[in-house]
Amino acid sequence: MERHQLPNFIDWPTVMKAERCASGHSDVMEKIFYNNCAVVIASWIEDNYQGGEAYAYLFKDGYLVIIQDSFGSCSGCDSWEDASDQDAERLIRAMVNSSKIFKNIDEAINYIEKPNESDYYGQYLININNDLKKYNKIYKKITIDEAPLYINDKNKIINFMCNIVLGVIK
Repeated sequence: MERHQLPNFIDWPTVMKAERCASGHSDVMEKIFYNNCAVVIASWIEDNYQGGEAYAYLFKDGYLVIIQDSFGSCSGCDSWEDASDQDAERLIRAMVNSSKIFKNIDEAINYIEKPNESDYYGQYLININNDLKKYNKIYKKITIDEAPLYINDKNKIINFMCNIVLGVIK
């Protein structure tokens, strides 16, 4: 997956209807991509009135995309609050265009565990790493233990994993 392809997966009707307010943008972040393309498998939101958040999306082709966003506490320090449609689209495109893209969960975990002080994403990645590891164990368990059920059908594996994340299957 190439970065220039990501905007094709943005669920514009949903994200443009999302609430535009300060103190976090979870409405946009949780639904930025079409559900049939990607699912959120890990997230971290700074527990404060202003700060940052990071979300990890697993795409059906196995790629993992991590997007980081910052938020403020009021319209003076948060560009989402009362943003016009044009401004909201610009902000969403900027987030997507600055995302980190990994070929798989293992690659993301390896990247996160090698500290890079120049990486803007640093602390955000560290905060979602445990969730990625937990999810990766589920992924490997399914691909090993249940492979006969899903042989040659990666979409069935991803759909099964998405159902676990969404709480449909426990």
